[in-house]
Amino acid sequence: MISFIKLIRLPNLLIIALTQYLVRYAIIERYIGYNGLELQMADMHFFLLSLSTVMIAAAGYIINDYFDIKIDRVNKPESLIVGKTIKRRVAMGAHFIINAIAIAIAWYLATNIVGIKALVMIHVIIASGLWFYSTHFKKQFLIGNVIIAIMAASVPLVASLYDISILNAIYWKMVVKEVVYFNGLFILIGWYAAFAGLTTLIREIIKDMEDYIGDMQFGSSTLPIVLGMQNTKWVLFGIISILMGLIGYISYLEFDGGRLAPFFYFIGLVEIPLAIMCVLLVKADSKKQYTNISWLLKGIIITGIFSMYLI
Repeated sequence: MISFIKLIRLPNLLIIALTQYLVRYAIIERYIGYNGLELQMADMHFFLLSLSTVMIAAAGYIINDYFDIKIDRVNKPESLIVGKTIKRRVAMGAHFIINAIAIAIAWYLATNIVGIKALVMIHVIIASGLWFYSTHFKKQFLIGNVIIAIMAASVPLVASLYDISILNAIYWKMVVKEVVYFNGLFILIGWYAAFAGLTTLIREIIKDMEDYIGDMQFGSSTLPIVLGMQNTKWVLFGIISILMGLIGYISYLEFDGGRLAPFFYFIGLVEIPLAIMCVLLVKADSKKQYTNISWLLKGIIITGIFSMYLI
């Protein structure tokens, strides 16, 4: 049981669920509450939506480890699970069963609760994307990193699409009357989607730097192998600069609007840690140092998510 919990990366799954719940209750509910409206999707149905998303992610972690057995024996032998404590066929079976249940839940919600069958395709596309990432794209130049970044960006969007689709159906007269009603909501959630995507892209590249030796032995074409470690750092600095610029702009808007709490929160708990991360990245030249940077970035991701309470 403990091995399975480690295999599905339970802490990461909790972060996914937390993100979706914060999108629902810290952004959507608060935003529509200003206009005297209420959420229309039942709490149990939203729980099922979040569960479905988490299960898709869990299945993705399983299939990733399934196809990474040889490389993981070099990069992280102490963390090897599939083929060691969990049999390969059990892992593959769990992957298919978890995905099937997750998509069935999404189908039920899209068809019977929201009334838009096409929404289930989001889960199907994400599940398929995680499969092909593990089987074809992970070892390729940059494309695997981008795929995972897009998947991360979809987490807040999935939560909003189901909820807002129901709100549109219930309050359509108001939406027609006030054409831009949900625009601000989509922009705000889109910002968090961009934050999730960019931070995940940075973390995936850093993980490639951690796994440089094993990836090279097995013929991978990751960014550090193709460009070299130093040039990869420059790519990271570029992406981090874009992220810091985005956060800086949001911070300015908060300051300009007299909202000092979110301003100082972004500066102190997101911008400054990102700057510290850049300094550490300049000096990093060992697997342990890249691992520490990766952990720092995970902390930044968590503080970024909790900013939904303030913004």
